[in-house]
Amino acid sequence: MPLGFQHGDGWFDILWRLCEDLEPLVAEFEVAGGPKFEVLQVKEKFGGLRFYVNCRNDNDAIRHRILAAQEESFHTCEVCGQPGRLRREGRSIKTLCDEHASEEEKQVMAELTHAQLWPAQTARLCGLYLCISV
Repeated sequence: MPLGFQHGDGWFDILWRLCEDLEPLVAEFEVAGGPKFEVLQVKEKFGGLRFYVNCRNDNDAIRHRILAAQEESFHTCEVCGQPGRLRREGRSIKTLCDEHASEEEKQVMAELTHAQLWPAQTARLCGLYLCISV
């Protein structure tokens, strides 16, 4: 993974559980003839976790588990792992707890969900930014 992990330490537990849950799913997927599974990039984008892999949504169980981890990240402080909320940080959006949000950032984005950030058919698009073909 040339770009490594590009996010704060607060999401470590989310990623640890994700990888533990993916291990048997990936093994089953590869035995069934799927391509060798590879994680391409892990980063923060628009306040949430992105976990890019080389599959093409060929396995619903893998895709759903990645989506669940991403959804969890929108409620977890990227810095410390405590409960957090989407907040405006200058021109970007971060998920932070009250402790790690600056006074300016404490302008909570009134219960914004990721779907509201991407109103144009998020459900269809999420597969494009979650699982990318190489």
